[in-house]
Amino acid sequence: MAILLCSIVDGSVGEVKEGTVAIAVKDITAIGYYIENRVSLESPDELNKTIERYKHINSSYFSDYTMVPLRFGNIVETEDEIKIFLTNTYIQLKALIEKVKGKVEFLVQIKIDLNAAREKVAQLVDITDVMAVGKAFFELAETHKVEVSGALKSGLSPLVVDYVETNKINETQIINNSYLIEREKEDAFDEAINTIAEKSDDVLAFHYIGPLPPYNFVPLEFSKGGFELINNARLLLMLKETCTLNDVKINYKKLSREYHPDVNSGGEEKFKEINEAYQIVTAYCTLKNTGECSFTRDAIESSFAIL
Repeated sequence: MAILLCSIVDGSVGEVKEGTVAIAVKDITAIGYYIENRVSLESPDELNKTIERYKHINSSYFSDYTMVPLRFGNIVETEDEIKIFLTNTYIQLKALIEKVKGKVEFLVQIKIDLNAAREKVAQLVDITDVMAVGKAFFELAETHKVEVSGALKSGLSPLVVDYVETNKINETQIINNSYLIEREKEDAFDEAINTIAEKSDDVLAFHYIGPLPPYNFVPLEFSKGGFELINNARLLLMLKETCTLNDVKINYKKLSREYHPDVNSGGEEKFKEINEAYQIVTAYCTLKNTGECSFTRDAIESSFAIL
């Protein structure tokens, strides 16, 4: 037997749902379930069933807990391995939990309606000219992609905490974006999407899914140890090896103002990195619960001892 990890939830789980296992370290809990073995997932049918169960389990816990869903495929052999994983990534997990607390993900997909597009193209070029038709389809898709991307940016910006562009499913799809929003803004988000869809050309077909666990907003870097993760965050925030939580806030505010997209058009990625570093360092300093926070290797690695 093996355990497929599904997610990490904030706090302890009062009631373990049927067919799942909950392993806690400190104040976070890993949720998973038993599978026969890794080899069993080589069967396409068994793999599909396992993926569907993984999604179902995450959805069932998502309504009651703040959740960091793990990418599908994290399999361990024993419960002790889960405890080691939680211990070694505790600071990072706490930072990610804080990032998504009270938030949900919505997936917005927009594609070209082929029937409507054919009618448009037929009015522009000779439908028997294959090259002309192909060029017209491409130009039509690109024009609408630019227009709807602008509409989404202006219409959703006040409601969105973060967003990512994910891979397109097929050639007819022009938008496949995931949005992270506050739970309390779900109705406003619905209304904004409907308004954009109503104002868009009928050649576009809108589809959106949610609320979902924040699958696209909590990537875990399993290759990094605790020291490298926290020390890199400290360096990004330009902090000394020993500092106070107030020092962290001061440097964060200074750097976030400098790289905020509203004042630095090329600072979007840096701004996001600064925010992630701040969440990690804040989680670490809060855990240490001392006046001054030390970032030496010994101090950081000692924070990973199971209590």
